Amino acid sequence: MKLQNAFLKVSFAPLASIIAACSPPGAVQDPTWADDVYPIVQGQCLHCHGGSAEKDGESYRLDMIDFAVCDDLGIGLDSYATLMLPVLEFDDVVKGPLMPPAPARPLEAWQLETIRNWKAAKSPLGKPTNNHSPTLTVETKVSGSKLTLSYLASDPDGDPVLGEIKVGDNLWHRFSSAGSGRVTFDLANESGKLQVTARLCDGWKIVSLDDSDGLNTVDAK
Repeated sequence: MKLQNAFLKVSFAPLASIIAACSPPGAVQDPTWADDVYPIVQGQCLHCHGGSAEKDGESYRLDMIDFAVCDDLGIGLDSYATLMLPVLEFDDVVKGPLMPPAPARPLEAWQLETIRNWKAAKSPLGKPTNNHSPTLTVETKVSGSKLTLSYLASDPDGDPVLGEIKVGDNLWHRFSSAGSGRVTFDLANESGKLQVTARLCDGWKIVSLDDSDGLNTVDAK
C-alpha cells in the first residue's frame, strides 16, 4: 500500500506541472504601454491596424501610442491606442467584441483586464528596455535626369518606423511604415553633388542619418 501511494504521488506530480504551465497568465496590475499593452496589440491587432492601415483603408492605427513624439514626421497621422478598449469589449449588437472581427479569436480575459488596468491608470507609457534605433538602407541609380531611390526601413525591436529621406535641399520623400519602397526624383533643376540624408522615428525617438551611416551622395550632372 505504501508503494502504491508513492506511485500515485510520483505519477500526479508531472501532471500538476503541465496543468500549471497551461494555465492562462493573470492580468497585469500595474501595466505600461511598452511592457504589457503593446505586446498584446502586436499579437492581436497590428496585422490590420499597423503601418499598412492607411493604404488598406483602415481608420485606426494602433502601432504607436502617440505619433507626436515623431514631431513633424507624424503630421497627418494619429494614434488611437487609448481609444481601443470599447471595440474589444462585449457589444450587444454583434453579441461579442467588435474587434477583432470573427472568425478571429477575441482577446483573452487576462489581456482585456490588463488593458482595462492600463486605461484606469491613465495609460502610462513606460520605457522600452534596451531600445534599438530604426535602420535604413538606401540604393540610388541615376539615369539621365531621373534618380531612382530604393530603400528598406526596419527596426530590430519590431517598432513602427516613420521616416523622411532627403536628396540635397529640395527633394524629399516621407514614409509611414517599415518595409521597402521606391521613389523617383527629377534632377532637371538640380546640379552638383547632392547629399542623401534621412530622419527616422520608432515612436520613442528621432534619429538622423547621413553619409557616416552609409547614405551616399548623388551626382546631378
